[in-house]
Amino acid sequence: MDQAGFTIMELQSQLLYKEFSDDEKVIDVYLKEVADSLQKHLGAERVQIYEHLLRKRHRTFPIFTGGTYEYDQPATVAHIGKIIKMPTTTFYSALAEIFLDTTHEWTVKMVREINPEEANDLLKGRVQAVNIWKPLRGPVRDWPLALCDRCTVDLGKDVKPSDLVYQHSTVENCQIHYASCQKWYYLSDQQQSEAWIFLQSDSANRNESGVPHASFPLHWLPNNPEIARESIEPDDKARSIVMEKPGTIHSGIPEQILSHWQSNQSGVSQGRATDKLRTPQKSISQKPLTPRGYADAVFAHSKQGTEASLYPGQNFENLGLYLRRPFEQSGTYGAPPSTYQQVTDFAITLYDFFVSKPKSRRVITRLEDLGRSREDLSQDDERPSLSMLFLRGQPSPEWLSTIGARYHIDPEYFQRHLEFCFTVGRVNYFSALSLPSNPNYIIRLRYMTVGRRDEKGRPTCQSMVDSLRLEGIKHMDRYAHCVGRNIKSGTGVGDSIVRAYHVHDETHFSIEQDISIHMSRTAFGPICLVWLDTGKDLSHGPEGPWPKFGDRHAPWPSTTFYPTIQHQPRISLKSHRTSVALNERPSPELAQSSALLHIDYGKTYDPVLMACDPFYSLDEIFTFCANSESHVLNLMESKLSQETGWALLSKKNPQLSNLLYSQDILEAHKKRLRENIEIIKMRGGLNWPRATEPEMRQKAETAASTLLKHYEHLLLRVEELSERCQRGMSVIISNTNIAESKRAIAQASEVTKLTKLAFLYVPLNFMTSFFGMNLTPITADQPHSLWLWVVTSLPIIAFSILALVCDISTLIWISVASVSRLLGRLHKRIMAFVRRYRRT
Repeated sequence: MDQAGFTIMELQSQLLYKEFSDDEKVIDVYLKEVADSLQKHLGAERVQIYEHLLRKRHRTFPIFTGGTYEYDQPATVAHIGKIIKMPTTTFYSALAEIFLDTTHEWTVKMVREINPEEANDLLKGRVQAVNIWKPLRGPVRDWPLALCDRCTVDLGKDVKPSDLVYQHSTVENCQIHYASCQKWYYLSDQQQSEAWIFLQSDSANRNESGVPHASFPLHWLPNNPEIARESIEPDDKARSIVMEKPGTIHSGIPEQILSHWQSNQSGVSQGRATDKLRTPQKSISQKPLTPRGYADAVFAHSKQGTEASLYPGQNFENLGLYLRRPFEQSGTYGAPPSTYQQVTDFAITLYDFFVSKPKSRRVITRLEDLGRSREDLSQDDERPSLSMLFLRGQPSPEWLSTIGARYHIDPEYFQRHLEFCFTVGRVNYFSALSLPSNPNYIIRLRYMTVGRRDEKGRPTCQSMVDSLRLEGIKHMDRYAHCVGRNIKSGTGVGDSIVRAYHVHDETHFSIEQDISIHMSRTAFGPICLVWLDTGKDLSHGPEGPWPKFGDRHAPWPSTTFYPTIQHQPRISLKSHRTSVALNERPSPELAQSSALLHIDYGKTYDPVLMACDPFYSLDEIFTFCANSESHVLNLMESKLSQETGWALLSKKNPQLSNLLYSQDILEAHKKRLRENIEIIKMRGGLNWPRATEPEMRQKAETAASTLLKHYEHLLLRVEELSERCQRGMSVIISNTNIAESKRAIAQASEVTKLTKLAFLYVPLNFMTSFFGMNLTPITADQPHSLWLWVVTSLPIIAFSILALVCDISTLIWISVASVSRLLGRLHKRIMAFVRRYRRT
């Protein structure tokens, strides 16, 4: 206080937030509390308060609307002491100058006016004029107050007097111009019990200036018209007291990622001020995040628009709102996990792998258990070399915020896993990462589960399969909407999530789910976060296109999931070693093999190598996904064998829909397998830890090589099945063209018959019409005999039949030849006659 000119004081008030709008209660209760607290904190003999003022930030601030504000606005100019010069015709004619932020001369003047009889005695002692800045609700993130260490201000260079001219007054103050030597501070996330005290004048050191101060925006936060700062300022005769009252406030971001704020007038360096102000010395990565701070950071990034940053965050909008929801409801900030709402339906499994002792496993069902630091978990002789955290099913925002803050999880990991639900009914920014430079510490795998319906008594035909597929698409859209609604409302925690649903025939279907993996390196070693879509069995949660177990009203009341078969050498001889304890087994109703993946993880793997090599520790997950892929490919291959090859020729009406449907599925699988192969080749990434000992390194490389062969084999099978679909579609199209040609030939033969009949009936019709005409040459004198019609019709019919039997061109040639022969004979006779005539 004596050096920098400001300090922090604890100040609790009995008034409620709404009661601060009542001036009588403020004067009778709050100002007395302020005076008593100041007297105790500063050791003052007397505290006198002279004024209080209500402030409320306008929703358009700092943009001026041109009108008159109902309340005073925050001071945005860094200043020391200001004087209002009023015209003599106003109410303030008795006081030509009113000092708002006080000087020593003004303080002496006010002491004499208030205490005329005791002024001389009081002025013999130390007299200070101070301001108090206290929020009525916290934390403060809307235009907080920044204070400058007065010892770092050069009064000759940094301080310049200036006038601010208003309609009825002129404000004179000393504005502060920024200098690199200045040290600015603000109290991040200031609570309602924390009050700034800063000097304006001090009789013990009249040469020192007051404390420069100003409000400033946290510009990484959005401007929200519904969120405005409010303040109430009390002043006293010996001390000028200012307090701020924020109303509904912006959500901010944690202090460890606050940036250095500077403008052309002032600069602020972040730091949590306590009784002794300090500037943080640790780097960002070394500072622990709070769950609320993690949620606020994501929310703040989601408000970065296209015009605000080259790295906009609109695609994080739903995730930011989702993570902030529990804190808005509780109103707590940075509270310990034990104060959060407990979620008993969501549990995580934590594995710690050690180099020289067996792994440890804990099932965590409460947030406070997760909040225990890794230091506490590893106070034994050895710290864990690797930790794996398994999440299952639909999460809650409290868990994600706590896990994200605890283990420094990239929010992109949560965004990509929940994007399936967040984009339903919302703007799709098409932000899926697909570049080679994308973060290699985030891995996404997909696993499949094959299901079977009981089709007894149901007709089986292709039209029914097509109908099931169309209904499945519509039902999955409704399912995705329900899952998204449950996630945003916080219901259905622990339910499984299904990404895709496929109908392969009348009996079999398959569902697809994801596993998202995040590897982060902390000060206590690497940690792998594994998030499985499989939570509770699918008889819980929103209804999907798969029938629920035991639902008699469903079209197929009996529905089961096939197990994902995994092969191990001599596994049938040691099944007792791999069986799961009875108390940990999931319900047999719609049970999935993936529900056991987190139980006793890595039992058949080398625990020491798992502790040294994170990618090797994920081998069991990769292998499980590969086996599930192989299971679905086996099913599709058996169905495609009926749709392709020689069997296709035996079908009367081969369908193209099955091949097209399978082709779409295979193309999606092909893309994912190629991505997985690239990850396996890199063994996660260049920055992933590796085993250092040669023997262990060789074992890890061998496992990665085997895994790569498996996925390359799967990709080859997918490509072969895709080519088979292409060949089958080509055969069907060719057969269809041939069939169409045959039908065209058959139709042409029928038309030929009609044409032949036309050659007979058209001449008859012509002759009948001709003799039916009422013309004089035909009807005059006497009627003609029927034989005339027959005699004239027969040659014409004969000519038509001849034209039908013979080619017209041939007929013309014969006619021309006959005429030529006839003319030749006639020519010979004429010439013979001429010769005889000449002789005679």
